[in-house]
Amino acid sequence: MAHKPTGVLNEPMNGNSKPTEDTWTGKRYHSRNACYRDLVPPEQRISNYTLGWYDLCRKYPRRFKDIKTGCLIDEHGRLIQSGIVDSTPQIPFAQLFKSSSGPQDRFLSRLFGIFSEEIIREVWCKEPWSPYRYLGRPTLELPGHRCRHTLDFTLESREEGRVYVAEQKCELQFQSYRYLTLREPSQLDHHTGEAFRRFLDFARNPARYSVSAEGKSVSPKGAILVWGSVTEEGRASVLRETGLADVLSLEQIINDLLAKDSQGYLGLIEQKATWCRYLFDGLRGKS
Repeated sequence: MAHKPTGVLNEPMNGNSKPTEDTWTGKRYHSRNACYRDLVPPEQRISNYTLGWYDLCRKYPRRFKDIKTGCLIDEHGRLIQSGIVDSTPQIPFAQLFKSSSGPQDRFLSRLFGIFSEEIIREVWCKEPWSPYRYLGRPTLELPGHRCRHTLDFTLESREEGRVYVAEQKCELQFQSYRYLTLREPSQLDHHTGEAFRRFLDFARNPARYSVSAEGKSVSPKGAILVWGSVTEEGRASVLRETGLADVLSLEQIINDLLAKDSQGYLGLIEQKATWCRYLFDGLRGKS
């Protein structure tokens, strides 16, 4: 890089900081973001320093060390412990979609919403280690009712062969991030649409419905909810309250794809990034 680092950043540390060492230079920083700010010139920085840090890790894997643990940091920003990579989420949704800029968060949430279902449908379900296969979008029909309701996914368990209908709700910035992380069953109450109500009813009464996927009749045994981010307590309480077969976290699914170095996932993200660059370059008058 042409930018010359200014040296060690002697800023006060706090309980939430992650002191980091640049093993190439021996310089120490009070946080990951401080390291990013020091190494990347202002004109090349992105506004979200957390994402910038992960870009730095991808460019320089194993260059940086977590001072508190003494572990090197891999290309995904994860700690490497005795050859085992720490499996905690690489880019927590609370950091990625919740910043000090409301307009930025709204934009990123809407942009992510355009293709977030593809991560499940086109990538995760196609991985051989994924617990589910994708069979198409399911349509629910309740005898005696004229309306039919199409949901997001029909999922088949690879282990048991059981089939489930699934619906994704990934509202990240909406109503000041109220629904970003699933913590309790009451968060489902604001979804008052008829399709979601039928989805919840199906969770307890699957035998009442006729279901088809890709034009073929299927016999789902239950329902699965996909949410943006999920706490263990939230998942357990929602399962007890609703009768759902499972609650999946899109945040954790992405984390698993990164941990497995999924080329399908990385290719999907690069495709969307390329399209966005094409649009924004065009709007700036660049070919």
